[in-house]
Amino acid sequence: MNGKLAISTALGLVLGLLIGLAIGVAVTQRAPAPAVADALPPANQPLADTPPPLNAPSREDTPAPPKETAKEPKAGASLQDLIANTEIPELPRGNGEITGHVRLENGEGLAGVEILLSARYPEKRIDSGATLEERVRDDIRYQRWQELARVTVVTDADGAYRAESLSETARYNISAKLEGWKIEPVDTRGAVQAGVTVDFQATASIRLKVEVRMPDGSLARYGRVSYDQVGSNRSAGSLFDDGTGELQLTPGTWKIRGSQGNDYEYQGEEVLLEIVAGATPETLVLQLAARAGVRGTIVVPKLYKNPRFQVLLVKDPPADTPGDLQEMRKTRPKEVNTRSSPYESGPRTFSILDVEPGAYRLLLVMGNEIVDWKDVTVSGDLQEVGLTVPGPNADEYIVCRVTGPDGKVVTDARFSLDIRNENRSSGGSAEVVDPGDGTRWVARRVLDPREGRTFEDWWYELEINSKQYGVLTRRIERDDLSEQVFQFEAPVTLELTVTGYNEHEMRDDLRWSMVVRGERNRWVPPQARNGANQASPFSFGPVQPGEFDIVLSFAREMRSSRDLYREPVVLSAGENKLTVAMPLLYSLKLRCKDGRQAADINLQLGDKRIYLDSSDRNIDGAILEIPLLTAGEYEAYTRHGRMKISVPATEVVDFAPRLYDCLEVTSIKAGGLIEQAGLRNGDRVFKVDGAEFGDVDMFRTQLMASLARESTTWTLVREGVVTEVVLNGKAVDEAHDNRRQNGENLGFTGAYRDE
Repeated sequence: MNGKLAISTALGLVLGLLIGLAIGVAVTQRAPAPAVADALPPANQPLADTPPPLNAPSREDTPAPPKETAKEPKAGASLQDLIANTEIPELPRGNGEITGHVRLENGEGLAGVEILLSARYPEKRIDSGATLEERVRDDIRYQRWQELARVTVVTDADGAYRAESLSETARYNISAKLEGWKIEPVDTRGAVQAGVTVDFQATASIRLKVEVRMPDGSLARYGRVSYDQVGSNRSAGSLFDDGTGELQLTPGTWKIRGSQGNDYEYQGEEVLLEIVAGATPETLVLQLAARAGVRGTIVVPKLYKNPRFQVLLVKDPPADTPGDLQEMRKTRPKEVNTRSSPYESGPRTFSILDVEPGAYRLLLVMGNEIVDWKDVTVSGDLQEVGLTVPGPNADEYIVCRVTGPDGKVVTDARFSLDIRNENRSSGGSAEVVDPGDGTRWVARRVLDPREGRTFEDWWYELEINSKQYGVLTRRIERDDLSEQVFQFEAPVTLELTVTGYNEHEMRDDLRWSMVVRGERNRWVPPQARNGANQASPFSFGPVQPGEFDIVLSFAREMRSSRDLYREPVVLSAGENKLTVAMPLLYSLKLRCKDGRQAADINLQLGDKRIYLDSSDRNIDGAILEIPLLTAGEYEAYTRHGRMKISVPATEVVDFAPRLYDCLEVTSIKAGGLIEQAGLRNGDRVFKVDGAEFGDVDMFRTQLMASLARESTTWTLVREGVVTEVVLNGKAVDEAHDNRRQNGENLGFTGAYRDE
């Protein structure tokens, strides 16, 4: 057996104990006795864990010794050998010092006080995902460093202390202790550096034994005690695992309270206690009483993964079965979320407290459905109730099997589920059950009537996201109960090099992104690099192969972004590389009628509208400057008119738009109620019930007012022909008012009759 295998075998047997013991062993290794400030060892005989004396050569004068390398313990090495051979970070040592005094309230010094200085550990601790051996070694390394880096001195007969040979740059937490005394810093809070003076004040302290007892007289497990001194604005608390413990109090009057439970289900009355210097107080018994209400547990089948549910307490319930959940919600029941705990720690718990006496019904709600219920009577005590979440019914889930290109189950898959129709969607993250057979069960979403939405002809859209492979999306009909098989292809990554970007003067306001073609909200996450990911080349993915757009946006101060440049790309599996040149960007200056008009102007390039917010506009009087535009033929417009402008423009352009002479109908649902009433998208309306178009805002008001009439006549241009359309205005208005339910809409935008 080689050395490494022997070590692994030994650690498998003994290091398992170190999860609970190694830290304790490392901490309790006997440290050298604290040195009194005026009795430190000679400079040539420092203690093993004592910093070098003040007159030792500085680091600049003495070459640094070679860094000690951790030795590989021999097979069967003892715990002491393992600790001794563990390499630790460099200790915080130097020529710095911290001095001070510990004094009583009358100004006299207090001798024999132990002053402890602890520096911050200089390395990041290993995470919980490491192996057992790695975590144990990291704990030993950490605890050994803490022990050797600790500096302890003791005050002399005058209460003075001096801590020497400290690092000039490290920050130290400093504390003081002596049995029978409460010792606090006078002016210092938090960590300090060498070169400061830290004084302490000592006050005589009395130990008070405390017992926290339940209503039946037994000691309270995990009993809480809170206490504060009368006249002080500071309070403190202690947790006694077995219901007994001690408080260290200074002379004076104290307010002391006891409680027990995650939500303080049991509480005792406040006790006023006088602590007298030199006296030994009797044991204080804090008797607890239950708060009126309901406390319970919820048994959840282990195959559920982080289920979400609520507990409702309904007063004076009907005599029959639970009834309609929405009707009971209208009675404003008490409602709580359950306390989340790992399943290994036991069932979920909940508490509903300070409940008036009476008859109640307890409802367990999951996915907007009642899954269990109990009737309870509250009579001034705490009622214990158990609820159970039933096992899942496969018909209430979409059963999915998700594999990678190699056919193996994808373990990092995350699911979201939307209910969709042609006009709207409702959904988000999904409730998922893992039965352990390689499938995942996604709970079929139920619309919440409280959202005020009704959907017709709807279906599910299921999205599966994997950090390793990207995203897959599928439409699933609501009555489809078949198993859904998803297989990811080999993923795509893209390295995008943008020449000229790193040197661009506006670089901090520009952002390169990658988006799935045709889906503005499907951004491909960038890989973190170069700090804030602000330097070329950029890396995107992994994502599934397909069509994408590379987008350059202007985004300042976390405001909404404006696209400046977009290039389509098709990416296949594997590593892809693309190089693009940073596009030339120009500023456009417009001379407007006034600042108000300048604030209203927007731009359009081809069929793409460019909405400008305040960060896109530099307004100086009546001059509007719009930065960062690519070359092209733009239209600048307000709600009253528009004009064409070429970019780049060498001079300031006078904004003199051609005024609109009609309103164009937009946003009508194809085949919907408003189209059946007689309107079409693209209709250009210029007269309503004899009133001619004059001003955009006024004419829009006239159009909307006409919808209050059962019969209204609109004169419009449709496909180049002037046409009169007689509408039932009230029917159109009703269809538009109910657009959340029926998907109808009706919009107007300024236009020209001759276009």
